[in-house]
Amino acid sequence: MDNGIIERISLIIKKYNLTERQFAIKIGKKQQSVNAMLKKANSDLMMTTVIDILRAFPEVSTDWLVMGDGDMLKVASTGNEATMLSMLEKQLDYLTEENSRLMTLVEVHAGINSTVKKEKAAG
Repeated sequence: MDNGIIERISLIIKKYNLTERQFAIKIGKKQQSVNAMLKKANSDLMMTTVIDILRAFPEVSTDWLVMGDGDMLKVASTGNEATMLSMLEKQLDYLTEENSRLMTLVEVHAGINSTVKKEKAAG
């Protein structure tokens, strides 16, 4: 695969204002793997990674990602409202799941803080 695909993956990360860690989580890869892939100009990108990216970002054009042809987003070239609605619903689902996960972490953290404060007061 050409090295331009790495540049296009970087553009996806920038387009969605993601960190490399967030991107790795979204496509189901380890952060170290994504970091290494983005740092190596001659990286042999596995086709499974391309498929994972396209599954995580269904609005991204396959032609654009793989060959650099056309627009980044399918929606930009088709203007299809149903596609845009589907994309927004998927983003909303993702953000809702992330919010729930973060709220759980906040609750766990608050519980730990409470326990530590009680132990300090008792000890």
